[in-house]
Amino acid sequence: MKTYIFPLNFDYSPKFLGMFEYKTLAPLAIFGFIFANILKLVKVTLTAKITIFLTIFIPLFLLLNTKIHKEPLLHFIFCIIKHFLFCGIYKK
Repeated sequence: MKTYIFPLNFDYSPKFLGMFEYKTLAPLAIFGFIFANILKLVKVTLTAKITIFLTIFIPLFLLLNTKIHKEPLLHFIFCIIKHFLFCGIYKK
């Protein structure tokens, strides 16, 4: 019987700080930068801006980092929407 240092189902993909995949880090950083600049224009207190940012940003981060059958959730949702929009193309 072979012994393995890492479990066989271990994900070897490189991650930033051990939790952010590089594929999702760029869109997440761009969205965070744009959303933070939009919040600068809103006239509310700094505490409210931080609360709004975290309320929107953390669920989005969790959705982008979640995987279904080793595929990112965002890609999975995109494929389902694409299927429903174009499913009648090949039917006669």
